[in-house]
Amino acid sequence: MKELSSHLEDVSQGSNDYYPNSEHTQLYGNLFFLLQNEPRHIATLTRLVTLSEIDTLLQTVMFTLYGNQYESREEHLLLTMFQL
Repeated sequence: MKELSSHLEDVSQGSNDYYPNSEHTQLYGNLFFLLQNEPRHIATLTRLVTLSEIDTLLQTVMFTLYGNQYESREEHLLLTMFQL
């Protein structure tokens, strides 16, 4: 928590360290692709959170990873996650 607080203070003071470079952006994109296409990771995570946290987690996952409700691929991946 202190680390997050310190980072937020740095950002508010105009530090440029928080802008990702192209390598970090690519890695971040790869992470989202992996989480979206291999839903077993999210399914495992849902088993580790408490019942009070599950609503927030699922809303975050659904809107972030599977936010395009009109794309059949994302709908299929979301349904696959729930089956696991």
